[in-house]
Amino acid sequence: TDAIILTKTNSRATVHRPGYMDYISVLGFNDAGVPVTEQRFLGLFTSGAYMRRPQDVPLVRQKVESVMARSGLKRESHSGKALRHILDTLPRDELFQATVDELFATAMGILQLQERTRSRLFVRRDKYGRFFSCLVFIPRDRFDSNVRSAIGDYLARVFNGRVSAFYPFFPEGPLVRVHFIIGRSEGETPRPDRAELEHEVGVIVRTWGDALDDALAIAHPSERAATLAARYKDAFSGGYREAYSAATADCRGCAGSSPSKAT
Repeated sequence: TDAIILTKTNSRATVHRPGYMDYISVLGFNDAGVPVTEQRFLGLFTSGAYMRRPQDVPLVRQKVESVMARSGLKRESHSGKALRHILDTLPRDELFQATVDELFATAMGILQLQERTRSRLFVRRDKYGRFFSCLVFIPRDRFDSNVRSAIGDYLARVFNGRVSAFYPFFPEGPLVRVHFIIGRSEGETPRPDRAELEHEVGVIVRTWGDALDDALAIAHPSERAATLAARYKDAFSGGYREAYSAATADCRGCAGSSPSKAT
């Protein structure tokens, strides 16, 4: 059992700033190693706790160093520096609240995204089941407020809760990160399959043009499909896309008509 537990309460602060209050629990143990006392502290971390580098915050520094050591990566290698950057730019609340095991799994998963750009979801359940912390990575060219809102609504529905907060982050590179906090409602805590969650997020992020590419690939040889995709992918009007699926467009718009007829 951890001697120090950091998390968030489900109550907002009434002074300083209207955020959810931080919760710090310090456990005391008997000679057998069983926790027998607890001191609780409620309030808000100062802005300095969020602005300082992870290596300047003792508890966070210990977690980061543990993840780096467990990775087996050389610190001066390209991958080692990339992992350090990932850890340094994770939401500070994640560094405070997540266990070393959770941080390791998340950071290594994000590192793998550098090799293959795609939508990805990392979920952490609050220790007391009061909320879920969801890090969603979305290709930059697919991200907008509608996509963000649709993903938030989906996560709230799956976890039987509500979007308490969301924090978009736009790092260099092809991916956007959105940190969703899903506050839980009453009832049994859902435990959905992460692969299914990622699939559904991928469906939300997926564009009409992506579906057209798939439809063309099924209906035509690869070279012909690529030629048609390049010619017609942007030729269909918004109204047409609303009215017809991409599979229908393949039959009606791309088999032999010109872009002007496809609109």
